[in-house]
Amino acid sequence: RTLFFVAVMNAVVLRTLYLRAERAKCAAAKLEEQLNNTTALLEQQQPAQDQQLRQQASSRLSVPSLSEDPPERPVASGKPIPGFTFTRVDTDPRLSPPHTWCKVDPRQFNVRVGPDYNRFKRKAPSGQAIYEPFAVDVFCTKERVDHAASRFQLPDTSHIDTHSKWVPPIFVIQIQIPSEPPSSLFSTAQDGPGWAIVMYYRITEEACNELRDLSTASPAVKLFAEWCEKAPVDAEWRGRFKVINSCTNLEQLGMPAVIVSYNAKPVLIRRTGSIFRGPENKYMEMDIHVHKFANLAKQSIYLISSRCGLMFMQIGFVIEGRKETELPETLFACVAVNQPQEDQAEFIFDE
Repeated sequence: RTLFFVAVMNAVVLRTLYLRAERAKCAAAKLEEQLNNTTALLEQQQPAQDQQLRQQASSRLSVPSLSEDPPERPVASGKPIPGFTFTRVDTDPRLSPPHTWCKVDPRQFNVRVGPDYNRFKRKAPSGQAIYEPFAVDVFCTKERVDHAASRFQLPDTSHIDTHSKWVPPIFVIQIQIPSEPPSSLFSTAQDGPGWAIVMYYRITEEACNELRDLSTASPAVKLFAEWCEKAPVDAEWRGRFKVINSCTNLEQLGMPAVIVSYNAKPVLIRRTGSIFRGPENKYMEMDIHVHKFANLAKQSIYLISSRCGLMFMQIGFVIEGRKETELPETLFACVAVNQPQEDQAEFIFDE
């Protein structure tokens, strides 16, 4: 009798798992159909909207014509210098010309604050970032280019003392974006053609002063120092890395409500990130491999990235605070990337 009941229970469990799998397939197929319908609708609306937005962009500030000869690539020690592919401007992010970057006020990003965040879920504008941007590069690739910092000649940092064995003077973040959608919801591809946004940051003097004595440092600086120590060897700590991407004109581009609802929402990078540390801790680099995202996420990102050339993006990075002693959170880096033009991005590392 016992064996009979065990057999019946096993049959019930298997049947339940089967029904759940079928429901998951139906939900995935429905979402894929919605994304395809949205893509088709945007393609119909895109020409007129894009023309209008590009006219608005060109009226703000003049930018070099595509017909002009590209500037000669600046190199040092045989490597390109950071920032040679993407121009810096000192304008408001929402008024900047296409294919440029500028600084952004970290207070535009809301982050976790206490007390008792787990209960009240309260957020507030971030304090000053630990690092400040000094360059951005945007380039195309035939396949992922991991550890981009090793391919550029980073500036000398011998004069910067972070007063920490683990916190580097330079932090580099690379976002690798596929230029093609996944072939299907069941595709296992984790590499392929795409383009990269590489952001370079230098630690601030204020952060170095705090690192002199961690016992008096802010919770965010303490947390970041611990993350720099543990994340390269501990997957759980590495998974505390959060990205906050805010597009100020997403609704104007006609994006569906489901995508707009995720605007400026933090995303944890768990199994899809890689960390690299330079010689003598001169720099650290975090690579975010969008190629490794789930296929539904990649499909949505492809839909959005296909219109990046019209977007004003403010991108912030923060280490997730979970304990009361780790709050309030503070961005450790942020930057504004203004309407990056894929047709102006070169293949700078492919043979």
